[in-house]
Amino acid sequence: MNNSEKGRTAAFPFWYPSNLTRWKHSKITLIGDAIHPMPPTSGLGASTSILDAVNLAEKLVKHDDSSYALQAYQADMLKYAPKAVAEARPPLFWQRRFKNNFIRRFAMSVLLPCVSVVLKIKDSIKK
Repeated sequence: MNNSEKGRTAAFPFWYPSNLTRWKHSKITLIGDAIHPMPPTSGLGASTSILDAVNLAEKLVKHDDSSYALQAYQADMLKYAPKAVAEARPPLFWQRRFKNNFIRRFAMSVLLPCVSVVLKIKDSIKK
């Protein structure tokens, strides 16, 4: 960043929970980055948020009791969202390691997609 043009570069700190847990049930819930924030390094944030919205809508239509619908949404969300957050983290850490722009671009465009494939294969072998 020291060699970047002034006004052309910005740094944004990312916060994300180390794990997602159930929260007290009420008539309020959270979706998307409000409950499972992710760095934009894997493209999973928006798609997971859309999945949350669809999941919540399905539960609200299916169940007359809104409190139960929110509990059902939360239970389902806690099955897929932690996996998406975990998948989004490694590219962020890799990106921080490389100070050389060429190496960083190479790592982001070639190596990280390979890592993603390897992780998917590893997960399918575990099942």
